[in-house]
Amino acid sequence: MKHLPNLTALRSSGVAAAIATMLVATPFAQVAAQEQSNKLLEEVIVTATKKETNLQATPIAISALTASQLEARSITDISSLGDALPNVNFQTSNGNTGDSRANIFIRGVGQAEPFIYNDPAVAIYVDGVYIGRSVGAVFNTLSLERVEVLRGPQGTLFGRNTVAGAVSLITKKPNNEFTGFASAEVGNYNTMNLSAGVNIPFSDTVFSSVSLTHRQHDGYIESDAVVPGASLAAGTDYVAGSETEQYDEGVTIGRVALRWEASDNFALDTAIDFTKQRQAPHGQKLAWTGTPTDAMTGQLVKGQYAALGYNYDDYLNDDYQKNSSSYVGHDDQDIAGLNITATWDLDAFTVKSITGYRTLEQSYSGDNDGLPITFNTIFEQKVEQDQTSQEVQFLGNAFDGIFDWLTGAYWYKENATDNIAISSFGMDLPPPLPGVVGNHRDYYDIDIASTAIFAQGSVHLGDWTATLGFRSSQEEKEMKKTIGNLDGTTPHFIYTSPAAPDFVKAAYAPSQNFSGDWSSTTPKVSVDWQMTEDKLLYISYSEGFKSGTFNANTGVAVAASAAIGNSPTVEPEEVNAIEFGGKFQFSDVIRWNWALFDYSYENQQLFAFPVPASPPVLDNVGKSSIQGVESELWWDIASGWALQWSLGYITTEIEEADSSTNAKVGGELPYVPELTSSLGGSYEFNVASNPTSVRADYLYHGEQYNDIQNSEAGKSDGYGVWNLRGTVDLEAWQLWVYVNNVADEKYYDALQFSGDIGIALGSPGAPRTFGTGVRYNF
Repeated sequence: MKHLPNLTALRSSGVAAAIATMLVATPFAQVAAQEQSNKLLEEVIVTATKKETNLQATPIAISALTASQLEARSITDISSLGDALPNVNFQTSNGNTGDSRANIFIRGVGQAEPFIYNDPAVAIYVDGVYIGRSVGAVFNTLSLERVEVLRGPQGTLFGRNTVAGAVSLITKKPNNEFTGFASAEVGNYNTMNLSAGVNIPFSDTVFSSVSLTHRQHDGYIESDAVVPGASLAAGTDYVAGSETEQYDEGVTIGRVALRWEASDNFALDTAIDFTKQRQAPHGQKLAWTGTPTDAMTGQLVKGQYAALGYNYDDYLNDDYQKNSSSYVGHDDQDIAGLNITATWDLDAFTVKSITGYRTLEQSYSGDNDGLPITFNTIFEQKVEQDQTSQEVQFLGNAFDGIFDWLTGAYWYKENATDNIAISSFGMDLPPPLPGVVGNHRDYYDIDIASTAIFAQGSVHLGDWTATLGFRSSQEEKEMKKTIGNLDGTTPHFIYTSPAAPDFVKAAYAPSQNFSGDWSSTTPKVSVDWQMTEDKLLYISYSEGFKSGTFNANTGVAVAASAAIGNSPTVEPEEVNAIEFGGKFQFSDVIRWNWALFDYSYENQQLFAFPVPASPPVLDNVGKSSIQGVESELWWDIASGWALQWSLGYITTEIEEADSSTNAKVGGELPYVPELTSSLGGSYEFNVASNPTSVRADYLYHGEQYNDIQNSEAGKSDGYGVWNLRGTVDLEAWQLWVYVNNVADEKYYDALQFSGDIGIALGSPGAPRTFGTGVRYNF
């Protein structure tokens, strides 16, 4: 039975009272009376409802950043969106993940560990094509026209795995003008960023564009424990290599697009893109040590460290750019994609077809403990994935525009494999402990097939609009898991040299086969009131669905499996959401968008520790509630001055939890900062008749828990970062300088707490970076 959200908390809160007060107060009247700014607020057209609408007339919580706004904030890939938008938390690294994996949380709902059997809760789309894996999903912004971030469940129009929201990337389309650009940027840490692009019309109906970018910088973190060229352990085939730096960048991205406007009512867009990445992982350092909570394994590991001459406390320090990793590793990726979109405008309706194909290969390795011993090291991880999708939409209106409608169908197929060699306990321990896997090689092979039909209609009656929609989804998953130790014999603790670098099925333990199918119908109901031409209020109820999966984590012990009932199936997540919001504009000077929301969140998929000393188990935690508020304000003050401010405030509570998960009932959900905010100010003026601008941004990320037990030792501190940028336009040339993290703030992007062995590991954020660039437009 589904439980509807309870709005009591919002009705009784000071947040609701504050919003009500702001609605009826009159301070904006003074602003409306002042002299109009020289620069009007930019009109933003979005496609969040599958058709083009004005941002201010779209009754959902959506943030949209255009290409010029992204550039002004020095946002070069989507990982920085979390710094600029309310209630959005973007973690690109967490434990055994690389910087190119998009771990996104929106309004407290998201995905922490992007294994191939654990789907994202925030869907990423590129020109309408769903991106199935978090790996390789940190897209560059070079070719983008705009980014749209939709907060809240999008289960009707966007479908599977949008239980938290969606990030929609809309690329620039080729046009009928010959234009181009070339740019270069240099900075500290040997930063060198090169980009170029050209738009070429072949005829009056066929246009093309090509863009290419290369980005590189040296590592922000250096290990003081790597021995260049030395092997990780005596007798092994895994060699550390000569590099000592982590958190560097080395990526090349290209895109070719072709547009054919065959007639006034038919257009065909085709695009191919590729990414080649060769860089080191983010890197982690020891952030905390304490007494292990597990009396057996935790004390054993800590004691064994001491016996080998290593003491946790010796590696605690305040230098966020140093760690003691024994192994630097690599994070290499090769990605390619094909998008084909056909739009046919008929007299009665419009037909749109979106076809997508993507392929991904990743090779990853890294030391995930930040310590000079092979304790938690991924020696090699190979992920391969390909996906094909097809969506058909029919859009139209009837009764002289009183009724707008949209219907369609969706099909998706994916295959992914993950071949991983990992050390959980890479030391010469006493004789093997029964039922425990130490160094091991795991192989996962998963197939996914998903289909859906959807429909949505809106009735316009004067200033009021009522919308009703639904989506019916079907999904099937099959997965094979095989696990063994590195040389293919019976799993044990003692490290041995791998017999072969690649997976050999015949040498491993019998495979486990998983299969499951799930279905869901996700509705949406909303009512909006266009109070005046530039003021909108809306209220909505929506539901979201995240796919079910399997409990298939690396090395799950027998006791841990028994603790959760020996069931490999993890049920789908569900979010039921009520949202009340407004979009106001005042005399082309102030734009203010806000929303209140209340969620009932059931069956959230989180990793838990049902048995001490066991690896984490993916399980359904239970039921939680989420309430919050968000606000975005744009103010074109006058005489070139402008201000942007955003605020997100959120509270979460785990209301019910299965005892096997050890979740803290009454506690908070992990990875959810209570407060996020950004404040940006800019000033535009002329220097010798050349347009010039300066901009400052302050970005605040509040403290957050990083485990479902709400361990204080695993709690991340809040932090704030200042960024500066100055730009001058010289006809065809543009020059700029920038400084990011001006005060060199020390903070962790992510924190991984392991209380059982008495450590917490942090992924440091980027230090102060600065540079200058030049661009030529033709």
